[in-house]
Amino acid sequence: APGYNVQSALLGSGTKGTQFSGTSMAAPHIAGALALLKQRYPNLKATQLKAMLLNTAKPLKKRESFEKVSRQGAGRVQLDQAILAHGFIEPSTLSLGLVQLEQKKRVRKSLKVTNLLNKSQKWSIKLETNYPDAVQLVAPKIISVAARSSQTVFIDLEVIGSAVESGAEIDGWLVFSSS
Repeated sequence: APGYNVQSALLGSGTKGTQFSGTSMAAPHIAGALALLKQRYPNLKATQLKAMLLNTAKPLKKRESFEKVSRQGAGRVQLDQAILAHGFIEPSTLSLGLVQLEQKKRVRKSLKVTNLLNKSQKWSIKLETNYPDAVQLVAPKIISVAARSSQTVFIDLEVIGSAVESGAEIDGWLVFSSS
């Protein structure tokens, strides 16, 4: 969400503006984005609308590496992509927990994939991360979901703590692409 040097109306100034940073500036943008999504999809629940917004966000990069999830969340909101989305995945965020550096940890997660189209849809899934040697994704190659329905999919993420330096924050994004 935008939250840095956002130009806004200055209260009580007539037509003057001001710049502020922080969650006070990001919150109105997200509220407006969710209101537009609700108008487009009036029957979806708040958590489903949130999933659409997060699922279609664009992870930001600094040079060739992704910014940390702790700095950017899901990434930059792309409302146009959320409105055009053919489905969504819940939960919209996952945590693998703490992994000791010398250990390997395998975590199984279930994801609910929802298809909003009137025809069946197929998705592929991949993992994008700054630490490809430290996190491995084991998932179905193709996920098929019937028209206007949902399907639960199980994925495994294996984290290899010894593959990164001490204190590293291992994060990434699951990217679903429709085919």
